[in-house]
Amino acid sequence: MKKSFILLFICFSFQIGTSQKIYFEKSNYKDSLTLSKSMPLLAKKALPLYKNPSRASYLDYYARMQSVAGDFKGMHETFVTYSQEILGDSIANKPLGFIYKTYAKTALKEPKTKSDFEKVFTTEFYKLYNTFNAEGKSWAEGYYELKLSDVKNDFEEQLKAVQDNDSISVENAAQLCRQYSRYFILSKTLSIANKIIAKIEADTYVIDRDIIITLPNGNTISATMVRLKNVTEPQPVVMKYTIYAGNEVSDCKEIANMGYVGFVANTRGKHLSNDPIEPYEHDGDDAYHILDWVSKQSWCNGKIGLYGGSYLGFSQWSAVKKVHPALKTIVPLVSVGAGIDFPMQNGIFMSYTLKWIHLVANTKLTDLNSFLNSKKWDEVFTQYYKTGASFRSLDKIEGNSSPLFQRWLEHPVYDSYWQNMTPQKEAFANINIPILSTTGYYDDDQLGAMYYYN
Repeated sequence: MKKSFILLFICFSFQIGTSQKIYFEKSNYKDSLTLSKSMPLLAKKALPLYKNPSRASYLDYYARMQSVAGDFKGMHETFVTYSQEILGDSIANKPLGFIYKTYAKTALKEPKTKSDFEKVFTTEFYKLYNTFNAEGKSWAEGYYELKLSDVKNDFEEQLKAVQDNDSISVENAAQLCRQYSRYFILSKTLSIANKIIAKIEADTYVIDRDIIITLPNGNTISATMVRLKNVTEPQPVVMKYTIYAGNEVSDCKEIANMGYVGFVANTRGKHLSNDPIEPYEHDGDDAYHILDWVSKQSWCNGKIGLYGGSYLGFSQWSAVKKVHPALKTIVPLVSVGAGIDFPMQNGIFMSYTLKWIHLVANTKLTDLNSFLNSKKWDEVFTQYYKTGASFRSLDKIEGNSSPLFQRWLEHPVYDSYWQNMTPQKEAFANINIPILSTTGYYDDDQLGAMYYYN
């Protein structure tokens, strides 16, 4: 499984088992200078009190707090433990925490000027970066695929939730330290890192981040392509077809480094597409035209393979409603069965559905802030349960009317609405390519994966 997905899953499991309070005067938040002096003090107070039933989340958050506290040696050791205990292979997972490690090594050298900082940081960046294999390098570069304004907004949202009080829970202190550490470090290093990565990319790859594919009906698809610069002949294309926008270049680089052309197509409405975001509905109909466009590009040798898991498993099955001649295989992992195992099973909808809609439909990228706000969602689901309100009112309880949520509720069985999204009857018989489908006992999309298999 790709490391970014592992980290994403670990983030999703975040829960803290304490509501203990820390005295922290609201005057500590009054301006950026005061905050820069007070945050290390908060981190030092929170560290010995912090608890978490999830070992992965504990190590993840603990390392960020150590970073804020200035304990860079301890932070490095925590990341090593995290990698060894949670991800299994400490060598393959050396890029874990790259932005924190490179900043820490730079800060420990105590550069005196901005120019000195950039020189030291550049040296430390390459020193660590060059110890990675191709996949590790792609992972490290992916850490910097962010807008500083978005990172700042994340921090300010967290700050807004606590700054009017003279005390803060350990949970909120951990969250605040996490957002602060990311914002503080990237504010110092993002522009420098992007210059370094731009040079690496210019020397290594041909990258097109701004592809727009116009469909016959006038709708658009946003896409990204990466290929190795030293390869001039057309190559097979390995492609993701995804609703989870925001990590396209690093995904493509990973594939390019294996000797293929890396290509990511975002589903309609995502990233640079200005169409409405309507998960599942159009993917099957759009896929044929996307594959047709890719197959006709000078860098494609006429052979395309699709891969990916969960929603991306679904999108691959949707792509074989009508098999394009250039599509040579699909490799779906834990495939969502739209209308079968999500957003409902046996006519029973799950409350997670609304949370997921916010994840993919709030923005053109992926709204992790809403998704990871466990406090908010716990309150929404608790209110729904305690009031005995109808499930249909869940979006109103949450405070944002969701047409998507309401539309899905109109189709509680596997009717033509859902059936139109994937192959049916004769369409399955017309699939003439090899398929590797993966599921397992603990797969929450096992019903979908087995439906397609059967």
